[in-house]
Amino acid sequence: MLDFIRKHQKWMLVFIIILVVPSFVFLGVANYQGMLSNDATLAQVKEQKISRELFNMEWRDRLNQLRIQGGNQFDISQVDVPQNRRAFLDQMINARVLHEQVLAKHYSATDDMVRQAIAADPQFHDEGRFSVQKYSDFLQRLGIDANMYQNSVRYSLALEQVTEPVTAALSVPVAVEKAVLASLLQERSVRLRLFEASTYFAENEPTEAEAKSWYEHNKESLKVPASVDAQYIILNEAAAVKAVPQPTDTELEQYYESNKARYVSPERRSINHIQLNLPAAATPEQVAEVEQKATELKQQLDAEPAKFAELAKQYSDDAGSKQSGGRLGMLAKGDIPELDELAFSPAETGIYGPLRIDNALHIIQLDSIEAAVTKPFADVRDDLIHEVRLQVASDRFAELSSELVLLANDAHQSLEDISTRLELPIHTVKGVGQAGMVAGAEQTEDTAIFTKYPQLRETLFSHALLEEGATSGVVELSPTELVVLKVSEHTPAYVPEFDKVKNEVVTAVKTEKSLAQAKASAEEAMAKLSSGQSTSLTDFDEPITVSRLMGNLPQSLLDAIMSAPVDNLPSYTTFWIPQGYVVARIESVQESQAADDGLKAQIEQLLLIGQQTELQRQMLYTLRNNMKVKVFDETERVINDVGME
Repeated sequence: MLDFIRKHQKWMLVFIIILVVPSFVFLGVANYQGMLSNDATLAQVKEQKISRELFNMEWRDRLNQLRIQGGNQFDISQVDVPQNRRAFLDQMINARVLHEQVLAKHYSATDDMVRQAIAADPQFHDEGRFSVQKYSDFLQRLGIDANMYQNSVRYSLALEQVTEPVTAALSVPVAVEKAVLASLLQERSVRLRLFEASTYFAENEPTEAEAKSWYEHNKESLKVPASVDAQYIILNEAAAVKAVPQPTDTELEQYYESNKARYVSPERRSINHIQLNLPAAATPEQVAEVEQKATELKQQLDAEPAKFAELAKQYSDDAGSKQSGGRLGMLAKGDIPELDELAFSPAETGIYGPLRIDNALHIIQLDSIEAAVTKPFADVRDDLIHEVRLQVASDRFAELSSELVLLANDAHQSLEDISTRLELPIHTVKGVGQAGMVAGAEQTEDTAIFTKYPQLRETLFSHALLEEGATSGVVELSPTELVVLKVSEHTPAYVPEFDKVKNEVVTAVKTEKSLAQAKASAEEAMAKLSSGQSTSLTDFDEPITVSRLMGNLPQSLLDAIMSAPVDNLPSYTTFWIPQGYVVARIESVQESQAADDGLKAQIEQLLLIGQQTELQRQMLYTLRNNMKVKVFDETERVINDVGME
């Protein structure tokens, strides 16, 4: 959290305001007024009305944003709930209240203020300086121009002027700041002893009566969530390829001849070289001197080719190949274009050069030549079949996808009709829940997409499919993967009979009893240690140093240790963790050292957030009262709708 505040402290003073402004921040509130229809009004701020249609539209937009941000982990059933819809409507009202206040007080921002705000934004910085490229990339990602973004910044700066007078005078008392810093920086040396519940399992086998009693009191925790059996067809690359008949050998051979160059392995040559650099701005005399040296080396190599590596190490100016005796390895034409003329013109191996290329003379040794090889048709036939079908399938996919959309949008077409028309198989899966495949459901290749893509689960549990038995429209998983679904059977949520979950119940009772025993043992051990009846530390771990900033223990255990009294050391505390109970022995305390200015600033900003939020809440409450905000009866019905279609 401290890192977050440090990186975003510029905007923390208005974070609540920015949060509550929905997706129209780039366009301005007024642009939405023309979109309001005559349907039921949910709320009104002066002349601005929030209709049911507008709320539904903006809420859908917000869900889509969250879906993009959450990716495959997004579960709409956990988000599209009454409390979130109520909070979002409240945000819409607050945004309009603030907008009216900006207009009433004529708040605005100058061009200089906007430019300074953009220039100071860290997301546009590169090595501490404003980067035009980063700013341009940002605008391109959003799909807006500079004027639109500047207007949004201008509006945000105007909103700051609404909140700034309320929060500007806030400060943190010195005593509070010191106390918080001391708490964060204090270090404690502690030993831990774990009383694991599992060690008591054997002696805590429950009776039948205990298991049934637990079952009766905890039925809700055993409830199996609602699930559906689903049928679907999928159009993707694999399906499109299957829809393409296998090409004949004649067609394959024609394709092979047309693309023969792709099946040719180019000629490659093993090349070594010696490079003699010319001095910068070389005089004719200096050029002649290097040329003479190159000629002498060439003559020496013609007489003794085996000395090439030795002479390359001695004379070559190419640092990259010099130490390996001038070796460049096996090259194809074009790998080093400058050497193509010298290396690929000769028909035989040997020593060639010198040739001047730019500001250097080159001598090469051509060691060996691997001739170009063309793969015969028989060797690439299987690859050709797949390639040809894939190319045809890309055109076929476009045709199939268009037809699939038309058929899926026709309410009279069943999934079976679509399958028959497009020759796409129907896949069947059982046990799809809103959060994924339910426990015990068979995991197959067909079920994988329901785990991976929450939008498919959302569609299955929509009113149209679940209650009306309709076939869905096309659900696009990607531009090349389209799905149409239907629910074949719906199983509402239910609590299994005791006999069906007896093993789970027995384990739960055993765990509860064992945890209680572990707790009792931990408390007994702590009492004996605290009173001095026991001094043995045999079962404790070696001491470790902890602090609130280190984060080297689970947060809840760390909080218990750091909040335990330390007037008399050693002191003890006990705490529950999933495995059992921990007894912590605090042996020493190291008080805080002086904090650096950066940490102080972060802590101060963190401590101000609560005050700022509360003041902003009170300010909005006052503004809403002054503007006589109206919330109408239709609001409750819309907020409590299940799912937004």
